[in-house]
Amino acid sequence: MYLDFEVTEIWKGPRVARRRVLTGFGGGDCGIGARTGDELLVYAGVEGGTAYTNLCTRTTAITSAGVDLARLGPGSGPDPAPVRWGLLLPLGLVFLAGGGAYVVSRSRS
Repeated sequence: MYLDFEVTEIWKGPRVARRRVLTGFGGGDCGIGARTGDELLVYAGVEGGTAYTNLCTRTTAITSAGVDLARLGPGSGPDPAPVRWGLLLPLGLVFLAGGGAYVVSRSRS
């Protein structure tokens, strides 16, 4: 199963705002069993260009990651996404015509 994450802090690896990570389904196959909205500290490896994680890594809920976060120290945010000019004009028009717009995306499993 692939999990899509919105990345907020990075210590090592590509500085991307979104990251797809391969894991199992949970319940015996070593998958992390994350759900939409979970905030996690993810330890991932990369093999053949695919990021992966499992229960044998230190991946955990952010609320349980205090020791790890203290040892890791400050991370850095993702690099700004490149501007997609093809979407900029239509989104700008929606914003101006509608008085305001918010784009909200959530992680999917």
